[in-house]
Amino acid sequence: MKHKFRIKLTGEGRSATHVLEYASEEKAERVRESGDVGSFRDPEGGPVSFAGVRLGDLPRVVEETARECGADHTFEDLTGKREFQIKLSGDDFNAEYLVNYIGDDPIPSVTAPPGGHLQALPDGTNISFDKVNATELQSFVASMAESNGLNFEFVDLHD
Repeated sequence: MKHKFRIKLTGEGRSATHVLEYASEEKAERVRESGDVGSFRDPEGGPVSFAGVRLGDLPRVVEETARECGADHTFEDLTGKREFQIKLSGDDFNAEYLVNYIGDDPIPSVTAPPGGHLQALPDGTNISFDKVNATELQSFVASMAESNGLNFEFVDLHD
């Protein structure tokens, strides 16, 4: 089973995200980094990286690294999670949804970003997220956006 983790370092207006995917206890087989990655430095002055860290050492190394570079951090286990950000926009319409599938549960949790709210489409219908699985989500929402004349943006936050 693959294990996936998201590490976020923040401090002084900077933010960097590291997503690591492990197939074994050895070092991560896939690493993605985004944000202000180069602004967080290790004690030797190089950019912070978790690429060579063994799975069993990861929580400790994240804690130590955050302390050494003076950053706040979050460490999230993404194993078994699918998370999508969906943005729909058009004339007098703007909506954003965060859709989370956890494990084998086919019914996702759906939220709006902080300060937002879930809203009906211009034709008055609601998107029935509970009727579609993670694999079909993108095409399902794209079809609803098209039938309502909306622009559509879809981001897999864990891919």
